[in-house]
Amino acid sequence: SAGDRSIALGLADASCFQRMLQAALADYPDCTVVLKVHPDVISGRARGHFKAQDLAHPRVRLSADGGHPARLLERARAVYVVTSQMGFEALLWGCPVHCFGMPFYAGWGLTHDRLDAPSRRRSGASLEALVHAVLVASSRCIDPHRHQPCRVEVLMHSIGLQRRLQGHSPRRCVAFGFTPWKQRNLRRFLAGSHVGFRTPWWWI
Repeated sequence: SAGDRSIALGLADASCFQRMLQAALADYPDCTVVLKVHPDVISGRARGHFKAQDLAHPRVRLSADGGHPARLLERARAVYVVTSQMGFEALLWGCPVHCFGMPFYAGWGLTHDRLDAPSRRRSGASLEALVHAVLVASSRCIDPHRHQPCRVEVLMHSIGLQRRLQGHSPRRCVAFGFTPWKQRNLRRFLAGSHVGFRTPWWWI
């Protein structure tokens, strides 16, 4: 999104987005170029970097559904970013990543960089070492049940449990007799299911 601090801190500016788009179109002339819109732009809280004329190219498509990037990454031949976190996710998927800024995962020899890397990164690093540094060694996790600091493995177990429980919920369910504030809580409790609410006949 325009004005995001990660752009300037990643040694980039707004012009990098135009260069990124033109490079993607030139490097992959037989591919559709999908521009994933930042969630803040979708919600109207921020502006994007592209104008209508930029999006008029016949091979450019917008992805503005707010969906998980895995759906795009599993079909991508390459990912072009300025400083987006999606570049890091693309590395995890084994996608070639082209960086037009200098995010934390660039400059280690894992990405195709358009900028010179800071000297401390030029020795390189493996993807495994980068992932461990970012997601394990430098992370600070809170146990969502005990509200205390915990190891990342505890958090992973908790997230896995929530995903498994969501998998057992019905796709649709109907609840009777819930007041509005309880409806909000039930929707959170049954995340992943479509919950409909009905007023019991004896309340009428």
